Formats: sequence, C-alpha cells, structure tokens
Amino acid sequence: MKNIRYIIPILVFFLTVNAYSQRRSKHDPDKIRAYKIAYITDKLNLSEEEAKKFWPVYNAHEKKVSELRKEESTKIWRMIRSKDQISELSEADAKSVITSMMAIQEKYHKVNKEYAQKLKSIFTYKKILQLKVAERGFKRELFEKLRKQRKRVKKE
Repeated sequence: MKNIRYIIPILVFFLTVNAYSQRRSKHDPDKIRAYKIAYITDKLNLSEEEAKKFWPVYNAHEKKVSELRKEESTKIWRMIRSKDQISELSEADAKSVITSMMAIQEKYHKVNKEYAQKLKSIFTYKKILQLKVAERGFKRELFEKLRKQRKRVKKE
C-alpha cells in the first residue's frame, strides 16, 4: 500500500510529461515531407511517369545531403562548441576544423553534381529550374507557416 503512494505520483508525472511532449511536437517530419511532396508535385505538374523516375532520385539525394549535414554537425560544430570560444582553439585544431569543412563542402558539391546529372536524364532544363524554384518556394512557405504558428502560440 505504501508503494502505491509513491508509484501513482511518478506515473502521473510521466504521463503528463509524455502528453505535453506529444502536444508540443507539431512539426511532424512525416507531415512536412508529405506536404513537400505534394507541393513539388503540384508546382512541377509531374506526370505519373516523371514522378516514378523523379522521386527515388530526389529521396536518395535528400538522404545523402542529410547525412552530410549530420557529419558536418558532429565533426565540425561539436569541435568548435567544445571550446568556450574560438580563441581557445589551438592553431592545429582550427586547421583541422577548416580542413574538415572544406572536405564536407567538396562532398556536397560532388553529391549535387551527381544529382544534377540524374535530373538531366529525367527532366528538361526548364523543369529542373522549376524544381529549384519550387524547393525555394516550399521553404519560404514553410517558414511563413512556422512564423504564423509561433505568433499564435505567443498569443495563447
């Protein structure tokens, strides 16, 4: 009986934290991804055949870019953040950071070149430009929605 007195408050605490965290996570990556797919498909006016060829290439590219971002974050920015200030980095550490940054930028360039080559086999150059404009428009629209959502949350 004494154990129940201790267990119930702990359960209530964990359930409250869990419910709060679920309510706060409105930025569901799957929803954003679905919205992005719909947005780009609409803006490019993709045929079924084009979509079959395009989306696997696009998804593979997004995965590679995501992996590069993670690599950049873990290798470079953690090293910089591990020191309180950049002035605390030794010259050798700074050189290592710059060398790593340049290597990752080269990887980004290589991945983007490969992606462009694959896109050329699927789309015309005009359609590739439309894709770039659509991606930029999606980001702009997403940021606008996030900004409006933050304003709403602040008012509440």
